[in-house]
Amino acid sequence: MRRLLAVLAVSAAFLSPAAASAQAIDCARPASKVEKAICDDGALAALDRLVARGLRFALEADPAGAEALRADHRRWIAARDAVYTQTNVLPLIRAHELRLRELLAKAGRRGLAAAIAAASPIDPLREAGAVAEENAAFVAFVLTTMFPQPPAPKRPDEGDVLSTYELYSGFTLMAPLSDGRLFVAVPDECGAYQCAAMPFVLDRKAGTAARLAVEMPDKGDVPRKVPTALTTGTLTVSKDMVDVFDQGRGAGDCGTHLLYRVQADTMTLLKRIEKPECDGKEWTERNSRTKVYR
Repeated sequence: MRRLLAVLAVSAAFLSPAAASAQAIDCARPASKVEKAICDDGALAALDRLVARGLRFALEADPAGAEALRADHRRWIAARDAVYTQTNVLPLIRAHELRLRELLAKAGRRGLAAAIAAASPIDPLREAGAVAEENAAFVAFVLTTMFPQPPAPKRPDEGDVLSTYELYSGFTLMAPLSDGRLFVAVPDECGAYQCAAMPFVLDRKAGTAARLAVEMPDKGDVPRKVPTALTTGTLTVSKDMVDVFDQGRGAGDCGTHLLYRVQADTMTLLKRIEKPECDGKEWTERNSRTKVYR
């Protein structure tokens, strides 16, 4: 990070005019060893395309500041190139993810409108293809930049298996609701069986997005509404219902199901079903406990 900041004052005189345009690297003809390294890494190449998207929307959001932003982007490219090493792509990934969030913050509602337009159903448990996954990551980056509570995950570090891009592209869920809105679950972190996720809802007709509050089980009969809660488990969406299955183990023979209805800007808790024994048996009324809230 110190190297990245230290070179922000480096002159961009030797950069090509296209380098600071709102265009991704042409991976058919990379112009430098840094560009080649980016193109050789699938996640980095996708991040470069997302940075180009972010720059385009930031320029559209503030035409009067376009030249200043282009100059700032040229300085960023110089800084990005300075952190490149042949043996470690993590500094490049960090630089791209930080720059993407900076640009999306500048883009504001223009970026949000683009994310809403790009959003389409995607299920992490089904093959979707690289383009759909890249779009899902873009939506996830926009939402977690516009709604930064809890703070977006800071990746990647040496011990991280996935970068933020890989997390978002591989595990973001988007599913239609019966009222025409789109339910979005953006992963905050993932374990062996499931993810902790930030739930959102997108409304194409209204052109809006909202972070969903989540009702959590509490003592007594009244759930506790938490504005920035994470859902933990495998999510299944049907009509306006969301089933969050917190698996006790990979076999799925134990754990807890929380059944929600999405109402306005809240995931309303309807039912909690728990099977505490990981015994290899199917779930039945006799070996599970049910708590009905509504």
